[in-house]
Amino acid sequence: MREKLPISKSKEQLIKGVNPIFACIGTLEDFENSLKTAPHINDDFGLNNVQNVDWFRGHTEYEGSLGAGPGTYIISPINTFNKLSRGFYCCTGLIVAGITPDGQKISFLTHQDPHMLVPSLRDKFMSDLKQRLNDMKKRCKNGTIDAVIVGGEVNDISIENVYIDSIKLLGKEVQENLGFEPMVINGPKISMLRDTVGYDNENRRIYFIRPETTQVEHSSAEDFIPSDFPANKVDKYKNKWR
Repeated sequence: MREKLPISKSKEQLIKGVNPIFACIGTLEDFENSLKTAPHINDDFGLNNVQNVDWFRGHTEYEGSLGAGPGTYIISPINTFNKLSRGFYCCTGLIVAGITPDGQKISFLTHQDPHMLVPSLRDKFMSDLKQRLNDMKKRCKNGTIDAVIVGGEVNDISIENVYIDSIKLLGKEVQENLGFEPMVINGPKISMLRDTVGYDNENRRIYFIRPETTQVEHSSAEDFIPSDFPANKVDKYKNKWR
């Protein structure tokens, strides 16, 4: 059953009646045991009309993606498609969703390797991201946009510093352009294995497969909660994954 998976949600800038982005988080085995779509987990999560945001090749199946070539970054078009992106090793991703005045649910997804964002490429990425965020703001009703950050890896100090910088960068850009701080879903992972992210556009739901879920102690050794935090609090939370 889907509700057996850990559920995270972001919050508070939304008007009444508009749901935040929810996240179903688990290992591949968790999803296989919990969802009727298990045969499709590595394919499309059983969703229809899925747009593959292919970081490895640097494009989607449809025109309109922004990027700088394979293995750097890719930003999907804004549209009504469900979305899928594989291979989040040290990569981070941003999912932004909103509702147009005529009631259409639209979204875009980014997938970027923060280690590849050297100064010249970083400027291009930030320019492209700002363009997408501004387009979302223009196209959506006020109070309907939500955004979350996924992915990342911190298996040594140098990688951790790159991760922290990338989260701050994404958080600042969302804050400046959309007026709220995005939530980071489940923090970074420690392992060097990959995450897979699927997004159900109609239901504003992320399917987030990780090699292991990041957890922090809540009130006892047996009581754990997923480690979610606002992007601007990343420095405060870093001791929880060490």
